[in-house]
This record gives sequence, structure tokens and C-alpha cells, in this order.
Amino acid sequence: MLSRLDLAGHRLGLQLYPARDHSVLIGALTAQGEAVDTVLPYVYDAQAADANIVTAIDEMA
Repeated sequence: MLSRLDLAGHRLGLQLYPARDHSVLIGALTAQGEAVDTVLPYVYDAQAADANIVTAIDEMA
């Protein structure tokens, strides 16, 4: 059974996923009266990851 929790007037913490558009979700929450604090705990850096992968391969070889 799906229930709806009334969070109007409450503050929510929302963990974001990098490189995604969260505007629809945040907009829906704020439209219902929730205050939303977003947190982006990390940022993915593909260039840094690529360099680390190449270094690891070179070290294994």
C-alpha cells in the first residue's frame, strides 16, 4: 500500500547525483511546501579518473 507523507513546512535533505537534472524533483518538492537543501557529496572528474587508470595499468605492466 502506498501512503503519502505530508512534509509541507518541513526541511528535506536531498543528495544529488552528479551530471543529472534534478530540477523536476526539486520543483515538485518545493511546490508541495517542502524546503529542500541539496547536497552534492562528490563530483566525478572523468579526466582525473582516466589519468589514474592509465597510471595503474602502467604500474601493473
